[in-house]
Amino acid sequence: VLGRALYNLVVTLDLQRISLGGSVFWNNREVLLPKLNAQIRGRLPALTDNSDLVAAGLADRVGDYAALALLD
Repeated sequence: VLGRALYNLVVTLDLQRISLGGSVFWNNREVLLPKLNAQIRGRLPALTDNSDLVAAGLADRVGDYAALALLD
């Protein structure tokens, strides 16, 4: 389901890069990233060849920074 949603975003919005993060993704990125890339590139390569999925640079600290952003 996530792969199909990412594919729809890439094709609809002509995205070149999607950054994925969060602790669940980060702890399973070796398994998830190749599968998600294959899902995106599996259809209409003319539209998806220039897109790239990458792990977020914040690693598993995304939630920490999001919580800090909510503080006044």
